[in-house]
Order: sequence, then structure tokens, then C-alpha cells
Amino acid sequence: MKTRLTIYLCAMLMLIGLATSCNKDSDDTVVYDDSAEYAVMITSFKLGADSKILANLDSVFFTIDLNNAVVFNADSLPKGTNVSKLPVSMTFSSGVSQAKISMPGINVADTVVNYMVNSDSPINFSKGSVILELVSGNGATTRNYTLKVNVHNMKPDSLSWGDMAIAVLPTPFDVVKAQKTVVYDDELLTFATDGTSVSRASTTDPGSARWTVDAVTLPEGAVIESVTVCDDALYVIAADNALYASTDKGETWTDAGVKMSHIYGAVDSQVVGVIENTDGTYSHVVYPAMASKAFTQEEMASLPVSGTGQCAVFSSDWSLRAQLFFVGGRKADGTLSGDTWSFDGNEWAMISANSVPAAEGLSMVPYFTFKVNNRWQATRRSVLLLFGGHTAEGKPIEKVYMSNDWAIHWSEAPQLMQLPEVLVPGAFAQAYVFESTLTSRAASGWTGVDLPKLPAWFSMESGSRAVTPIESWECPYIYMFGGVLSDGTLSDTIWRGVINRLSFKPLQ
Repeated sequence: MKTRLTIYLCAMLMLIGLATSCNKDSDDTVVYDDSAEYAVMITSFKLGADSKILANLDSVFFTIDLNNAVVFNADSLPKGTNVSKLPVSMTFSSGVSQAKISMPGINVADTVVNYMVNSDSPINFSKGSVILELVSGNGATTRNYTLKVNVHNMKPDSLSWGDMAIAVLPTPFDVVKAQKTVVYDDELLTFATDGTSVSRASTTDPGSARWTVDAVTLPEGAVIESVTVCDDALYVIAADNALYASTDKGETWTDAGVKMSHIYGAVDSQVVGVIENTDGTYSHVVYPAMASKAFTQEEMASLPVSGTGQCAVFSSDWSLRAQLFFVGGRKADGTLSGDTWSFDGNEWAMISANSVPAAEGLSMVPYFTFKVNNRWQATRRSVLLLFGGHTAEGKPIEKVYMSNDWAIHWSEAPQLMQLPEVLVPGAFAQAYVFESTLTSRAASGWTGVDLPKLPAWFSMESGSRAVTPIESWECPYIYMFGGVLSDGTLSDTIWRGVINRLSFKPLQ
């Protein structure tokens, strides 16, 4: 991998060019001011190849920060890498006459290597950073550089939560009895009630914590938790299981002419749900495209008919059309499920190869993690995160589960992707990912949450990883709304969180 030069280095090299072009004498001898700072620059830095230490060791990218006299690898080497004898290759500006490397000792004197004489001597980074001293040709200018080789203290795709913050649900009520937040045409809508009145809050930028709050009227007997978005309309279950639709963000509602006792979600321009019949059986209902289908008792023994939490809709590599996915829920016999179900607009299928703990009110949200290959390139990959929910005993599910194969296999997320202890998600919360333009970690209207101290390598990376200034960058935050707590009360907060790596300033 080629070592990139910083903008500062490029500027200094331009100055060198100007100096040399303006200081040529008649016999073409180059004259330069070797007391200037550009006479003691590092122009390249890399590790030498050594497969006994690590494959592709010479491909690790190092940032040369001439402004702060620091050289470091922003993407750390894998946990356990032996850095006590690393081959190092460096080049300097032509004015450098001396280059000495001082390696720290513990209770012993530092070890000094004359790099100009012994450039093939291995360097010991196991006791911390080493110091490189460069001296100009006439001895008038000296500069010390800090050389760092960072090593992970854990697996590189285990990414800690950071920048956690909370805000109050945008409602006019002192006590919120129920709420449902949906994304409608790239706008967040939060419907809430105190048991008497209903409010609707809207925003296109949840990071700003600025909402427009209005009073609205829902159909009589409306179950606010059932509010669902399908294409250009909102749907809600009202009295007598009647399904109502609204095309003006909940201002007015019209009876759709069908009945549903539970809504799973929406896919392929259809609202998908079930209706409990008077004889205790269930029928499959899809509006507006498909007629009801009565399930057999065998089918209903497995498919949940209520208690399903937030679903996800996406197209996978093994499907020809978009599918609706949900995990868990309450079955017809009253027991809970931990399986994943999908619906493609025509048929249901239980697709999970393994189950998560049986629960209701599980929230599923598409997000990202990272995989670092053997050439030290961090690749963002899409995953599904699953969190929240209550067991049959009413206890909260505290673990976060992750799937990287479209909900077929689930496993506990890496430890650093688990939610911090201060955040115990309830059941039936809604989570969405919205990108925010970051310029700093501060955000008006949000209250920061103290988290456990991060590992040292995160402390290093949590600042800018760029050498040249970056004014702003996009960061995908997870926003989690509400949630029923284990005591049956509703959480009146919005949690905002992000995986640390996603909040870093990009490499340049």
C-alpha cells in the first residue's frame, strides 16, 4: 500500500520546488536553506514485510502528521500482534543528515539506533511509542517525531457504543400512556396519547431535537401502537378491529373496509396482518391486494398472531422481491416465539436457522459493523440488530443479537456492541437510523449519558483520524423511541446512539 502524503507535506514539497527553482546558479548546483523546517521532514513511513509477524505487514497504512510530528496507524493491528521487532522503512527530505531512533526501556536506559547506518535494525514498539530525531545538514535544525504502532486490545469488528444521549418524547403530556413513531416519506412522526388526547410530532432531522407538535384526532378506539406506514398512507386499528387509513399524516381517517386484530407491518404496497375470528381461529389479512386466508390450526401453532415488535423490510440475495421480517411474538396458544418469520407478499415462511430467546416486542433495525481484512482495509457491512422485548415472565431481554445473513442466523453481538447498562430497552420500542451531519459531539436538546471508560485504542481513535481539516461528515445514528418497561409503564424518552467507529472523522 502506498503511503499517502499529508497536505502539509505537499505544501512543503512545493516550497522546496520553489526554493530550488529560484536558487539555481550558473552551474545548476541546487542551493537550499537547510535550517528550514522542511529540511527535517519524514517523507514516507512503512513497515517491512514479515509473514512470521503478520501477513501483509508492509500494507499497513500510516499517517504522517507533519503538523504535530506524529506518525501512526489509525486502523490498529490485530490483538496479540508482536511489535517487539518490527522492520521499518523510512525516507526523509534531502536535507536530513542524522536520524536516530530512541526506544524506551523499562527500568533501563533507552536503546538508540542510528537509522542512517543501521536502517535494517528492527524496532521495538512493545514498550510504547519511539522517538525519531532528525537533524538538518548544517545541524541548525532538529525535530523529534513520535512513532506509534497501535494494536487492538480486542477484535477489530467489536465496536463500542459511544456518544449516547437521551431526550424526552416530543409530546405535550406530563404522562404518556402510549406512543408509536413511524417514518413517513423521510419524516419521523410520533403519535402519543395521555389516554384522553392525541398528539403528533414531526421532524426530518431528529438530531436537531426540533419537533413540530400538533393535536390530532384518531378514529374512536384507535390502538395507537398499531399505527403503520404503507406507501403514501398511514393505517391504524380502531374499534371493532376496523382498519382505518389516512393520506394526510393523520389529520383525517377513512374506514378501509377490512378488519385486523394485529398488524405485522407493510410490504409490497400491502398492509399485512391477521384477524381473530369469532370461533377462535385466525385469518390472514392483506390490504388492499389479497383476500383473507384462513390458517389451519397446525399453521397457527407456529406463526405469532400478536406481540410482534418492529419489523424490517428489505430484499436479500436469495429472494426475488422485498420481504417483511419480524422476530418473536405471541402465538395463538399464548406462548412466545423466538423464531424469524418472513412474508414476501404471497407466502409466509419461518426462515431462522436458530432462535433467539422467546419474547414479544423485539425491535429489529438494519445497521452496520466493520470487518478488517488482512490488508487492513475496514469494510462496512450491513447487519441486523435485534434488541429489547420481554420474556414470558415479563423480564427484559438485555442482550443485543446480530445477524449478517438477513435474519437466517442470529448470535449475540460482540461484547462492545452490547448496549451499555444505563440503557435497558423496553418492549415494543421503535428504532430508526437517521444520518446526521457532524461538526462536533454537542447537540442541542440532548442530554449526554456517561458510559464506561473505553479501551485505550478507542481513546486514540475517537478524535480526528484525518490529517487535513474536515469541517463536517455524515454519521448514521440509531434513534430508539419509547418502549414498555418491565413494570408496564411507558418510557417517555428517545435514546440516540452510534457505534464509535461511525462517528470518527474519515481518513484522508
